[in-house]
Amino acid sequence: MSENKTLIKILMLSPGLSMGGMERQLLLLIRSLQSSNIFIDIALFRKTAEYPIPSNTRIIDLKKRGKVDMLFFLRLFRLILKGNYDILHSKIDGPNEYLMLIAGILRKSNIIIESRNSGEIMRKAYYNIRIYFKLFKSQKWKIVCNSMKSVNEIKQILPNHERIFYIGNGIDTQRFRKINYQKENTNIIIGFVGRKEPTKNLKVLIYALHNVLKIKRNTKKTISLKLIGPHPNHSYLSELISLVNQLGLNDNVEFIDKIQRIEEVYNILDLFILPSFVEGTSNSLLEAMACEKICLVSEGADSDNILEKRFVFKNEDVSELSQKIEIFLQLSPEENRTIGENNRRKVVQNFSIDMLLRKYTELWSQS
Repeated sequence: MSENKTLIKILMLSPGLSMGGMERQLLLLIRSLQSSNIFIDIALFRKTAEYPIPSNTRIIDLKKRGKVDMLFFLRLFRLILKGNYDILHSKIDGPNEYLMLIAGILRKSNIIIESRNSGEIMRKAYYNIRIYFKLFKSQKWKIVCNSMKSVNEIKQILPNHERIFYIGNGIDTQRFRKINYQKENTNIIIGFVGRKEPTKNLKVLIYALHNVLKIKRNTKKTISLKLIGPHPNHSYLSELISLVNQLGLNDNVEFIDKIQRIEEVYNILDLFILPSFVEGTSNSLLEAMACEKICLVSEGADSDNILEKRFVFKNEDVSELSQKIEIFLQLSPEENRTIGENNRRKVVQNFSIDMLLRKYTELWSQS
């Protein structure tokens, strides 16, 4: 977008800025934005900001209280009515429905909503979309999906809607790259990065580790699993800890809440595994691939078919995952290096932050 074009003022809606993939993508996008003719305000339903906010970004706290809050709705309504924004952009399910309702009432057409899920979670979240499109007949509203699986499912929900776009996640490929670390050859480290919640299907990963350790009980190598990321669901965390205790894996499984330099953690892993029931395009998968790691993903997690079939396992198939862990831990250094280099090449070519920025600026300039 050239510097001499008309100023574009954008209002972004988000529940908060907690440690989630969407929030990371949003702030990465804003920090990378070089154009002086695009201004972005972020309106938070609740002012939870666990990430540092860019100095050129205004944060608006809408002070939502509980599930039903009419004062919040009126504050959002007034902001959209008086804010004089060129584009209203909602980044995630939940805010989408509020935005569409208010935009329909105010007859605003410069709307972008994003779908960051797929499968049953997405279908439930977007059931009301059909109602809003039928009620307001706002066919100019744009829908952005961060996986092709989500694109196809949205098209089933809205078969006559033509303004559906795919923009996959983008990552900083300079930050996330291979770094050589010295570590004991007898230590094998398997890693997961993400929120510890039921949709991540972490129990299958713990059971698979248990199977692998039984097979390799006579080896001198130590195999450990690092589960890295916040645990918003404390009940689920307790279930995981109980399972680890039950299987006698206390010395092999480590629960880690927050890491300052996550790129360093990726680089000490021998194998990255994402076993989620469902994902959009996963930040953590792309980051691990950019660090040239071998990655295994569930069918639900590989929504863009990024990896070859040999790296994909059925969602709850402990036996298949165990076998694949066995296979890939036995690869030669040369095979390991080739797979890692291919993984990084895919990310650089298809999921860089530069590509993300270009696609969004094109989207905004066409609104």
